[in-house]
Amino acid sequence: MIRQISQRLDGDDWSLIDLILKQYGLPTNDQCSNNKGDYIVNMIETGSDDILLDQGLIEKPRFEKLTMKESDIRQPDKLAKYLELNIRDAEKLFSDAPRNVIACPGCEAEGDEVTFKKNGFGFVVCSKCSSLFQSPRPLKKVFEKFYMTSESSDYWATEFFPPVAEVRREKIFRPRVEQIQSLLKLNESYAGTIIDVEAGHGIFLEEWAKCFPQNKCLALEPGKKLATICRRRVSRFWRRFQRRHRSGEDEAMLSFASK
Repeated sequence: MIRQISQRLDGDDWSLIDLILKQYGLPTNDQCSNNKGDYIVNMIETGSDDILLDQGLIEKPRFEKLTMKESDIRQPDKLAKYLELNIRDAEKLFSDAPRNVIACPGCEAEGDEVTFKKNGFGFVVCSKCSSLFQSPRPLKKVFEKFYMTSESSDYWATEFFPPVAEVRREKIFRPRVEQIQSLLKLNESYAGTIIDVEAGHGIFLEEWAKCFPQNKCLALEPGKKLATICRRRVSRFWRRFQRRHRSGEDEAMLSFASK
C-alpha cells in the first residue's frame, strides 16, 4: 500500500505532496530527495506506528508483543534437573564416540581451531563469517540414539515441558508464527507446506494450522516420547528424514532452538 501511495503522489508538485503528508499527520522534510517516490516512502515509513495503523498504511500485528521472563518458560528446579541429566547423557553417549572435523556450515571455510569446549563438545568460531558451530562432531547415528533413548530427552518431554507448555504457546509459538509469516511476506514467498524439524510437542505447527489452515503441516520429531505427544497435534509426521523426500519450491523447513 505504501508503494501504491508513492506512485499515486509521484506526479504532484512538492508543495502538494507535503500538504497531503501533513494532512495525514505524517512528517515532511525540507532537505528532500530529488526522487519524489523515495521521499514519499521515507516520510511514510518514519511516521509513528499509531498513525500508520489508523490510516491503514501498515497491518496490525496478528499477535501483540509480550514480555517474558526466563522463569515463565523454564521452571528453575526442572531446568536444573534437565541440565544434570543432559550432562550425564553427554558423558554416557558421546564420550567415546568417533568424531569428524567439519567445515563451517555457514560459509564452508575450513581449518579453524576449537575456540572452547562445553560438556565434552568442541565449539569453533569461524574466522571468515564468525559463525559458531560444533566440531569435531559425533556421527549422526549417535545423535539419533541420544534423541531416541536419552534420559534428558524423556525428562524434557514428560516433566520439563508440560507445566510451561501453554505459556510457551502464548509467548513463543504464536509470535513465532507471526514472525515467519512476516518474513515470507517480506520476501514475497509462499510456503504451501511447513516442515518443523524437532517439532517437540507440535505446538508451533498447531498454531500455524489455526492461522493458515490451507497449508500442509509436517512434523519431524525423533524422540520417542515427544513423538507420541506430537502425533496428537500434527496429522503428518516423521520420526526421521525420508531419504526419498525432495524439497519442493513451496516448502518452508524450520528448526528452532528454544530449550
